[in-house]
Order: sequence, then C-alpha cells, then structure tokens
Amino acid sequence: MQSRPLAWLMCFAAKADEAIWCGSYAIAEAEYEALDRPNVSRFIYELGDREQIPDAIGTIEEHHPGQTVWVEAESQS
Repeated sequence: MQSRPLAWLMCFAAKADEAIWCGSYAIAEAEYEALDRPNVSRFIYELGDREQIPDAIGTIEEHHPGQTVWVEAESQS
C-alpha cells in the first residue's frame, strides 16, 4: 500500500498537543523521521487488519489515558 499524505490527519489536530497515531501506511518512515511534529506517533506496522485495532487502541490508551480515540479506516470491500 502506498504512503498516504499525513496532512489530512494533521488538520484534525486543532491544538499542537493533540496526539495523532497512524499506521505505517499513512506516512513513510523517512517522512516520519523528518517530521517536526512531536504529537505524531507512527506504528511500525500497517493497521489494515482490523484485528490489530484493539491492540493499537490499547497502546494509545496507555500513553493518553482518558482521551477520546478516533479510528479512521478504509472500508473493506
């Protein structure tokens, strides 16, 4: 799967301290390394398999307890 632009994700973060977590498909590793946004975290794996979502949410909750977690996914057709 090709890397998707992360700019659309960042528009959802109204404040610089709001966290954005994404799968490896959302931004290439090199782009992530060059990114100057400490509020963006990148999983080292794709989140295309919906069975991985609960584990990913658990990881996010460990780092951001009590925060609302929004999940965006492409439909499986």
